[in-house]
Amino acid sequence: MKTIKSKVVILSKPLLLIGILLISSLQVELALAKETSKDSKASIKELPCFKELKAQQKSIKKDSLAKSENFEKYPVQKILKTPPLKINVKSNPFAKEFRTILHQEVKEKGINFAGRYSLVELAMTGWGKSHFIIDGKNGQVYLFPYYAVSLDFRKDSHLIVMNPKSFLKTITSCLPMGQQEAYNLRSFYFLWKDNQLTLIGPKDISPPANQMWTEYFKDPK
Repeated sequence: MKTIKSKVVILSKPLLLIGILLISSLQVELALAKETSKDSKASIKELPCFKELKAQQKSIKKDSLAKSENFEKYPVQKILKTPPLKINVKSNPFAKEFRTILHQEVKEKGINFAGRYSLVELAMTGWGKSHFIIDGKNGQVYLFPYYAVSLDFRKDSHLIVMNPKSFLKTITSCLPMGQQEAYNLRSFYFLWKDNQLTLIGPKDISPPANQMWTEYFKDPK
């Protein structure tokens, strides 16, 4: 019995040492993470837009629509199985102006929104991001009228979430994001049905219009 006990003790020592090292390493990592978090919070408080960022975070916490308005609430009945048609360049001046990029985007993205549409993004125009909704059945091009840094949408839903909560939580700077300051961005919820965009909410503030749609062709070429 003594021999067996001795063997058990000898075998357990390396395991015990490994366990101690792992615990110590974990404690160090947790301490570093805690200090990093403190430094991050301290650095944010020093930003000139700290009050605006704080107001933004409050708006995120008060966003009740994030729970009530989900993609499953607005399902589509059918999803287009055939490849989307080429864009109709006569839809509007922007469809013609950016036809090459839009053709490429539709080809790459395919049907990705509300059962029969391609929701695509246009950047590198000097106006930040702009979004188009293109009907896969007839190639009709619609302009998403508001300025959004981020859009969340689904192939099987009519819902569009502009600047979703998950995105806003990542903002920790005063830098501008295209047409808006990062700290001024808010979430909005829209319903796209029968080629019409309807604001679900919030209703106490207005989503910012995309200035590109009114100003782009005024710029000298």
